[in-house]
Amino acid sequence: MKYITSLFAMVVCGLAYAQDQAVEPAAPVTPVPSIVAEPPVAPPVEEAKSFTMTIDSSVNFFDFDDGSITQIDTELLFDVAEKLKLGVGLPVFNESGTRVGATGLGDMDVFAVVNLIDGKCDYLANDHVWLDFTGGFKIPLDGRYSSDEVVPHLGTEIGGEWGAVSLSYGFTYEFVDQYTFSPALGGFVYGNIYEGVATLGYQASDELEIHFTASQYFWEGNDLLMIGPGFNYKVTDAFSFGADLSVPTTNDTAYSDLNICLSAGVEFNF
Repeated sequence: MKYITSLFAMVVCGLAYAQDQAVEPAAPVTPVPSIVAEPPVAPPVEEAKSFTMTIDSSVNFFDFDDGSITQIDTELLFDVAEKLKLGVGLPVFNESGTRVGATGLGDMDVFAVVNLIDGKCDYLANDHVWLDFTGGFKIPLDGRYSSDEVVPHLGTEIGGEWGAVSLSYGFTYEFVDQYTFSPALGGFVYGNIYEGVATLGYQASDELEIHFTASQYFWEGNDLLMIGPGFNYKVTDAFSFGADLSVPTTNDTAYSDLNICLSAGVEFNF
């Protein structure tokens, strides 16, 4: 019995020792996600506005009681800065009928257009509003229809768009020393000239815009008011054309009465 008890005690001690020496399983290792630094994102680079040029060529036909005046005008307009355009134009005139039959150059017009406002106006609840200021000089070239001296001129245009409808008004004031030639007024004008143009337009489609225009001229007590419809059609972003018809409602000028004015033009953008 003594030996059995000793043997049992030895077995128990051996089991206890074996349990103490057992290797506990290692705890599962949670993988640590690798952190890779992402390369810095470069800020978007604004594309520089490219230099653009517009060529505008038009023909204006003025029919009077005693004949007609045809004006062919070519104008170049350059975008030299975000808010600044520079332009130059040179008209050619022709008189026919019972008038003195002649063809000759007018004054070369050098001018600048400064955009002062271009955006939205919450007070007017419109989609787009703009305000431009124009200034320049008509420089005589000793042609048949040249002015006696350089003719400075100033002007402005303000307009807005409400959906497909637009409304604008612009004016130009010419400071005439002695005389300058105005085809709409029928000949040489001896005094300062004010010209105002109001236009109500409707964008019928992406390509077609139709409008109604009222143009008024004042000089030394003379008054001419013309009204009529017109359109502009954009064939591509680089080419468009248009036409206008105007009839006088007030015709108090020093020359014979104006019956009708027809205008057509094309525009190229580069």
